This record gives sequence, C-alpha cells and structure tokens, in this order.
Amino acid sequence: MIIAFYLFLALMKIVCSIPNINNKILQLFPKRNEPTSFETCYGDLGCIEVTQQWYHDDYRPINVEPLSRFVIRTEFVLYTLPNGVQKDRHHLDFEIISSKGQSLEKSRFDGKSDIIILIHDFTSNGYTGWIKHISASILSDHKRNVIAVDWQSGAEPPYEQAVANARVVALEIIALLNCIKSKFGMGGEKIHIIGHGVGAHIAGYVGESAKQIKKITGLDPSGPYFEGMPNFVRLDPSDATYIEVIHTDYYSTDSQGTCDHLGHRDFFVNGPHRQPGCNDSSSNLNLVAVERNNLKQGQILPGCSHKRSFKYYIESIEVTNCKFIGFSCEDFNTFTEGACSCESTGVFSLDSYESNAQQQDKGLYLLTNGIRPYCVIPYKLVMRLSNFTRASEHLSGYIEVLFKGNSIDVVNGSSYLHRKSQTFSKGEKKELLIYGDPPQITSFKEVQMKWVKTGIKVCPELVCQSSLFVENIRITQLPATSANWAKLCPDSGDTELKDRYYHTFKPCEEMTEKRSYMERDIYDDFGHETTKTASDKEEENDEEILPTEENSETSDMENQED
Repeated sequence: MIIAFYLFLALMKIVCSIPNINNKILQLFPKRNEPTSFETCYGDLGCIEVTQQWYHDDYRPINVEPLSRFVIRTEFVLYTLPNGVQKDRHHLDFEIISSKGQSLEKSRFDGKSDIIILIHDFTSNGYTGWIKHISASILSDHKRNVIAVDWQSGAEPPYEQAVANARVVALEIIALLNCIKSKFGMGGEKIHIIGHGVGAHIAGYVGESAKQIKKITGLDPSGPYFEGMPNFVRLDPSDATYIEVIHTDYYSTDSQGTCDHLGHRDFFVNGPHRQPGCNDSSSNLNLVAVERNNLKQGQILPGCSHKRSFKYYIESIEVTNCKFIGFSCEDFNTFTEGACSCESTGVFSLDSYESNAQQQDKGLYLLTNGIRPYCVIPYKLVMRLSNFTRASEHLSGYIEVLFKGNSIDVVNGSSYLHRKSQTFSKGEKKELLIYGDPPQITSFKEVQMKWVKTGIKVCPELVCQSSLFVENIRITQLPATSANWAKLCPDSGDTELKDRYYHTFKPCEEMTEKRSYMERDIYDDFGHETTKTASDKEEENDEEILPTEENSETSDMENQED
C-alpha cells in the first residue's frame, strides 16, 4: 500500500511538470455554476449576448445558449373572423404570415388597423384555448389585427432552455414589426403586446429593442429566472409607453408568477393567495425542475391561479357592466381592512392606457369571485357603531348585504369575499370594503344588512354578546364621486343587529320621525342624552366634506386553458 502511494505521488509530479497541464485539467472540470459570458448570432435577426450581469446566485444561477431559430420555429398566426361573420366567438379563420416575401400583402392583414400581438407561456402554443378565446373576443367588437406568436418548439422543458429561447423569439417578432413598418408605415404607437408568463418578458424584450411600443399587458409574468434581476433581463416600465401587469400567482415558492412591480400599474388580484375557486395542489411543480416526462403528450403545465390572469383579462373585454378596478394601497391586508383612501385607482382592460404613466410605488389591489363572472363591483361601507352599554367591546365577524336601487335590481354584497373576518369595536366608525355582483347600484333605496359573528361557536347570551349595535351606515359607490353615496338608518329604529339575521336600513331622511321617536323613547332607556352627542357632531362634520373626484368548478376544469 505504501509503495503504491509513493508511485502515485511520483506520477502526479511528472504530469504536473508538463506545460499548461493544470489549465487543461481545469477546463475538463469547470466550477459548477460558474458564470459564462457568450454571444450567439442569428444572421439577419441579430445577436444575443449574455454577460455576467445576466447571472445571480439566487435568482438566475444558470444561463444556457438559445437553440437555433430553425429548431424554435417561431410562427406568426393571423387570426381573423370569417368573411360575413360578425360578433361570433365560435368561428375564427387563421393564416400563417411572416416577414418574408409577399406574405403580409397576400394575407388579410389590415395595414390601417392597430395590431395586437399575443405571446404564450412556457409549454404552451399559439393555438391554445385562451389565445383563440381572446382573439375572438377582440375581433368581435374591435377592428384590430390579432397576431399570435407560436413558439411551441422553443417553449418545451427544461425551463432554463425555454427562458433562453425567449430572446430569439423576441428577435423574430422585431423582424416582423420592422417589415410591417416598412410596408405599411405602422410604428410602435399602433402596437399592443399581450404576453402570458414567459411571454410577458418576451414582450419586454421586444419593447426594449423596438422602442415606442404603445402598450404591453403582462399576464402573470413568470417569476423564476426573472424576479430580482436587472431591468434588461425582465419586463420593466421602460419597455412601452404604458405597461399594465396582472399578478395572480405568487403565494408560494413554487408559484409561477412574481410579486415584483414590473409595470406602470401592477394589479395584485386577490392578494398573495391562491385564486378563489382554485385548488392548485396538482400544479405545484417547480418550473425549473419540470421535465417533458412530467407532462403528457401535448399537455400544458397546470396552474389554475397562473391561468386566472388571462381569464380575468378576457372577461374584462367581454363584460360591459363591470370593471376590474384596483385600489392603490400599502399592502393587501390594509386593503382588505378597508383602510385605503380609495382615491387612487386603476382599471385593466383592452382600452386602458395612460400616455404619461409613471411607475407607482404601491400596488393596485382588487378581489374577484371564485367562478364566472369573476368581476365584482366595489362599495365602501362606513358603519357608525353604538356605545350602547350592552354592546361588546370587540366582536369578530363580517357583513353581508342586499342592495336595492331605484330599479328592480337587487345586488348581493359581502365583506367576506376574501374569507377574512374583521374586528368590530364598540363606538368606532368602522370602514369596510364591500364587493357586490353586477349590475352597479347607483341609488340606494334600501339595504338589507346581515351581521355574521365568527369565533366561539357556543357562547350563552348572558356570557358573551353576539349582537352588533349600529346607529347608521354610509354607502359609497367606488370610485367615489359627490353624487353616489347615501346615509341609511335602521328602519325599525332598533340599532341591534342580531347574529345571522337580516336588518333593514333606509335613507335617514325617510326616518326623521322614527329617529325623533328613538331619541325620545329609546335613547333614554339606553342611557344616552337626547341632545346631540359628540358622535352626532362628528357625523355632521363627516358629512360636510363629501367625497369628490378630487378628494375622494373544480381544480381540473380550472387547470385547462379556455
């Protein structure tokens, strides 16, 4: 054994004496994850360069070279409605167009209409359900050129390879846009790019190079390998005149989206949680670990919450009686507590646009239903809670309402849409965000309000009070204006809201006589003064400043693309 050891040392001494042998050995065994700079060129498309700045130990430890453009095989699908067919979402024609030869001239491309470019995500394709659905929705009501980018062959696992291929796809799109500009004189001011997942970052690459793109919509942009990276690696506000981003999937380490602010307006839908109605237990696949054998032939990566982004956006195009309104707030918890000012709002839609948009530091938060229709209408409810001696100091629960307007419309609403109880304290002015189903109520003739106490299930009345005592409420339609609010008082004159019973509130001016009766016969029994109390005076002061524009289904089904 000793002899063998000395023979090994002698051999190593001889090997190491050979010139440059150390460098050659190191080249055979490079350090793991050592950043490597490289440049790959694609003829007339241009080159892709990866420098040390494209690496990050935590966020992007690996960069691989993109595949050949002939392997990725990017195609452009022009979707149109059949001749003579209008507003029919069940029939679409399509044809392949390119930047070569007379392809555009021979197609049904309209050189006078704006362009909408649709870019799919990792493991998807340009003929997938949501692409067809949104194309039909757009074309049925808008005169647009709708072009889907099909890069399916480049979007296959592994994820890091698809991420690298994304930059080649961007070069192909830029070449097409340059061709359109040279033949039809159409610049970036006529272009709106809508990208889902990795497709959102492809839109960013296009915008960075093409310049002056009018609008980009990022549908839950992918997080892995993009979040935490410099602007040139991911979608950022400099990539277009106006960028709106819809975040729907960033609740866990395996989520496909990101909570990074990437646009001028970042909408965080339903907060950092699974989307309501989603059971994503079957979709918690780490993107970086996904292999082709993880999916069946032709299968698209599951992800109910991730796919909700395009479902919400499609509904924003199709539904006319409800808008997806986001409210600027510090965070989601502050938003659900009703503690935001509600003065700064934003709406995502096909037509939303701001020519001088500046990136907001705060996100825009909103809630949705768990099933179609997803869109719900926000109202602000301010409750004046009583100081009545029988009232509990603090109660936990939520509010459900039935709004009744001038017409026959009756609308359901709830403060429990986000499945979170709140604390109601004796004598406070409690502000709540109520979401109701469409249509919007603009004149409140009556409100049926139900108090639902949560917490201890079995509690004798003598031990703990379950009722909430409410002197009056104020409802404001959001966004707030000077003409869409109403103050309502208990119809019976009784301020007690018993647990799980509906109680009627009507405009306080209709209750003047009853209010007078209450002050004379009830308030004395409660130990209140019949003269104006500090609470009454504060209420009057509140009314002096009116809100104005200035100061104011199953998991399996969801995992399928439309």
